[in-house]
Formats: sequence, C-alpha cells, structure tokens
Amino acid sequence: MGNNLLGRLTFWDYAIVVAYLVILFAIGYRASFSKKEKTEESLFLANKSLGWASIGFNMWGTNVGPSMLLAFASIGYSTGIVAVNFEWYAFVFLFLLAVVFAPRYLAANVSTMPGFMGRQYGDSTQNILACYALIKILISWLSLGLFSGGVLVRQILGIPMWQSVIVLVLFAGLFTFAGGLKAIARVNVFQMLLLIGVSLTLTVMG
Repeated sequence: MGNNLLGRLTFWDYAIVVAYLVILFAIGYRASFSKKEKTEESLFLANKSLGWASIGFNMWGTNVGPSMLLAFASIGYSTGIVAVNFEWYAFVFLFLLAVVFAPRYLAANVSTMPGFMGRQYGDSTQNILACYALIKILISWLSLGLFSGGVLVRQILGIPMWQSVIVLVLFAGLFTFAGGLKAIARVNVFQMLLLIGVSLTLTVMG
C-alpha cells in the first residue's frame, strides 16, 4: 500500500509536506528559544502567556485531530449522522472544563489535574490519578495517534511501520523537550487553523 502511494506522489505533494514541516520547525524554534530557563511553570503553563484564543484552539486540538477526522468519516459513512452525537455531548464537558474547573486550577496555582487532586486528598490520590491518566493516554489516545500518523509517514516515505512511529515520537518529543507547553500550544494553533481550512475544502469538494 505504501509503495503504491509512494509511486503516485508528485513534486507538489513532497513540496507541501516539506513546507508544512518547515513551518512547524520555525514556530517551535521561535517558541522554544524565546525563554532562557525551563521551570515547571514554563513547561506546563507556558509562563501563563497564552491568550484566550490560543487556549481555545488548544482545548479543541486536544479533542479533535486528523485521526478523529478519519475515524468519524468512516463511522459517518457506515452509520450515518448518529456518529456526531458523541461530539455534541463532548461540548458540554469541554464547556464545564473551561468555565468551572480551569479557573479553580488556576486559582489553586497547580499545573496538572493530579497535582490539584493531590492538594485536596493527598499524595496517594495524586499518584493513582497520574498513573491512571498515563495508562489511559497510552492506550486510547497515543496509540491511535501514532498508528494513524505512522500509516501516513509509512506511505509517504515508504519505510516500515515501526520506523514511522519512531520518527513521530522523536518529532513530538523534540518540541516537548525544547519548548514545553508554549511551543506545543503555538504549533497546535497553526495546525488547528490548517485543519479547519482542509476540512472546509474537503467538505466543499465532497
């Protein structure tokens, strides 16, 4: 499958991929080296420098991505509009997070939800919630994202799946290590704007 797609790619396909990567690196580089010292607040809270628009795009980007776009296209084709009901309900909980829980986290001066629960109920609760969150992310989010992204990288570069996954992990780890939340947030804003444009284009074409 990957070799067949590799043979159909043109110069403009590769040019778009290269331009996309260059823009990501430029945004991440500027955010990563705009501060001198890495602290807990800079890594997890971006020194509290994110505006409401950036926070909104990142909250949306945490729940919506290319993998979900592909998944819902498949579900919508097989089951119909009923697949959208999940997203309507998700909006309620995202709204509660934005107007109820997020202000409490900021007021408590904590950078993570396990940290907030640890202050309220002790270290044991914090450790349990942190372990649960890591396991859940690895199983439900990270594995799906790496698989769908790995398939795309494998088809573009014509390399085995395990090498594609390694490329994605190293690419994401570079941004996280170098720039923390600030770099990730700025990259996410660009990717969400790009995702909106691509989705509208596909909708019109479809």
